[in-house]
Amino acid sequence: MEPLERSMAESRRRNALGVSVTMLLAAAFVFVLLQVEGRQRALRQSESRYRSFFERNTSVKLLVDPADGRLVDVNPAAEAFYGYPRERLLTMRIGDINCLPAGEIQAEMARAKSEERGYFNFPHRLASGEVRRVEVYSSPDRKSTRLNS
Repeated sequence: MEPLERSMAESRRRNALGVSVTMLLAAAFVFVLLQVEGRQRALRQSESRYRSFFERNTSVKLLVDPADGRLVDVNPAAEAFYGYPRERLLTMRIGDINCLPAGEIQAEMARAKSEERGYFNFPHRLASGEVRRVEVYSSPDRKSTRLNS
């Protein structure tokens, strides 16, 4: 009978160890899920704050794809300034509103760099056909351009 009792005791220990490991893994999984959910919630809150800042800002804001100059996003102030509806602006490229040829744009950017200023001066054409001089502040890290007239 003793070998059977030892075998059953060993079996109970292995089962207890298995249950303990399973519970530990389940707790770790729940912990990771809670961490992920917390990060996702923080990201959603951050995105909401950014969107609110972007939309409510009275400065003209254009997010420009640096690869092709496509307008990725625009705020209501940009719509009002340029006179185009948002849907139209989002089909445009920055070259559609900047009146300078590419060579002159590069020259202005080089001047700004040599003068150590963080903005460029460009003439932009509005929907009405009017041309206005604007200061363009660019942030390459965020791949966005902010315009102030």
